[in-house]
This record gives sequence, structure tokens and C-alpha cells, in this order.
Amino acid sequence: MAGPLISNAPPQLAAAWFPIEQRATATAIPWGAQSVEVAAGYLVAPAIAPSAGDIPRLMRVLAYAGFATLGLCCITPPAPSQPPSASASHTKQGLLEGVPSLARNRGFVCLLFSWGGMYGVCVGLSSLLDEFFGGGKGASPHHYTDTETGWVGFAGNGVGIVGNIGIPALVDMCGLQRHLKVFIVVLMILTTGLCGAFLSTASFVEGHLSVWAVSAPYIALSFTYGAVSSLVFELASELVFPVAEETAAAYLNIMFMVLNTGVLEAGTHFSTTIVLAGSTIVLAICTLLLYPIPEANRRISIDSSKPEASVDPSPQLR
Repeated sequence: MAGPLISNAPPQLAAAWFPIEQRATATAIPWGAQSVEVAAGYLVAPAIAPSAGDIPRLMRVLAYAGFATLGLCCITPPAPSQPPSASASHTKQGLLEGVPSLARNRGFVCLLFSWGGMYGVCVGLSSLLDEFFGGGKGASPHHYTDTETGWVGFAGNGVGIVGNIGIPALVDMCGLQRHLKVFIVVLMILTTGLCGAFLSTASFVEGHLSVWAVSAPYIALSFTYGAVSSLVFELASELVFPVAEETAAAYLNIMFMVLNTGVLEAGTHFSTTIVLAGSTIVLAICTLLLYPIPEANRRISIDSSKPEASVDPSPQLR
């Protein structure tokens, strides 16, 4: 239950604490932190709990980490005393109050299905690596060990972290906040192509290829889809303002979780070829859904506008 709530926080924290030229990076860092934890989990969890009998010890470590995080949240103020931007001080619509505005916003509805489908598919693929590489139910010609598959997952998460933070940081450094849609479209096209390449290597390429040769498209895909998420949150915030940033993020995350569940369910019933082919088609559709979305800059327009200088109407005495 806590996961969806925490996932909505990065764009809200970025808007409350950081100016326009730092918001994309500020959104990316906490969003990417979950990938750091997942990547670390591939190595840390087996070290703490090498056998089933050690799982209670792992649970205690996780509980201590959770309480430490809760303590930090309790002592951190919700916002600075001086708002970093004009839009940060605006009154915004909350989770329920913002529903009518979101439902009427065609750009946000398209983004909702586009990102929800893309992220749901890509996260689902990362969860099905054992099926793709270990044989499982799939018709994959490759059979790798759990250790090899674990290293692929670790590498994918590591590369995803680089994309997740690097691309938004590039946007901020170059002052390209008004062109978020262009970045998202390019990254989605690359993600679709790489998923098709992964379909080829995981399903059709025969022979004794190394696990790295087969998984190279998946690892590259982790970079592109990892880079999209933070930019999507920022674009959504621009599209729907004055709806609160965390409200837009909440509905994006709900759509992602629903579609991700569908991918995981499909992965348990269909072969590797069918799952990856279907995923490539879904990603292509999600990319097409981006085109009706305008390059909105509602918050940026407010933050970039300068207040008019006050003029004293009284005559000047000379």
C-alpha cells in the first residue's frame, strides 16, 4: 500500500523545493532511487539471506531501514519558507478535486495510457527475465543460470538509473524544459525498436550466444524507458496545472500498475515470443498516443513571467 503513495512524491517535492531549471533533475533523483534499491537487492538480499531460514533477518533489516526513512520524513519540512517559483505558491487541486480537470484534458488522457502502457510493459519484461532466459514456459532457445539472469537484471537496473537521471539532468542543463515532448517521443521510439530487437535475440536467434549478447537490447531498453518516466511526470504537471503534481502522478501510477499486472499475467500463460511480440505492438501504440499531446508549458509560463514594475502615478517634481 505504501509503494503507490511514495511513487507520487517526486514531482511534488521537485515543485515545492526547486526552481524551474532544476525540477526535471529533482524529480528524476528520487524516482531513480527505487531502481538503485532494486539493483542493490540483487546483491544485498542474497548476502543477508543466503537460505530460506535467513529470511526473518532480511525482514528485520528492511524494517530498520523503513523506520529510519520514516524518521527522516518526520523531521523534514514539507516546503521551504520561501517558494522557489511562482507556481509553487499557487493553490492546487487535490486527488479528488482534480479528477474533472484531468478527465477533460485530452493531452493528459493520452499521456495516461501512453506512459502507463509503456512503463507497465517494460517493468513487466524486467520481472519476466527468468521466463525469458531460464526456459520456463517460454519457447526461448536460451537457458541461462539464475546467477546469469540476476546479473542481467542488475545491469538493466544500473543502466536504467543512468538514463533516469542523466537525460533529465541534460534537459535542465541545456534549458530544454519547454521541449519535453520531443525527448519523450524520441525515447519511446527507441524503446519500441529495442523491444523488437529483444524479441529477435530472445526468441529467434539460435546458437550458443552469451547472456550479454542476447540481453543487450533489453539492457539498452532499460536506459530509454528509465529516462522517460521523470520527463513524463514533468510534462503531465505542465499539462494539468493547477492540478497538483502528486495528483497527476497518482493517476499515472495507477494506470501503470493496472497494465503491469496484465503483462505479468500474460507472461505466465504465453510463450516468450508471444509476450515480446505483443509488448512491441503495445509500445508502438503507446508511442502513437503521444502525438495528440500538446507541448504544454503552463507552470513554466507562470514561473518565467516577470511581474510588471510598479509605476507611481503621481507627477514627478523637478
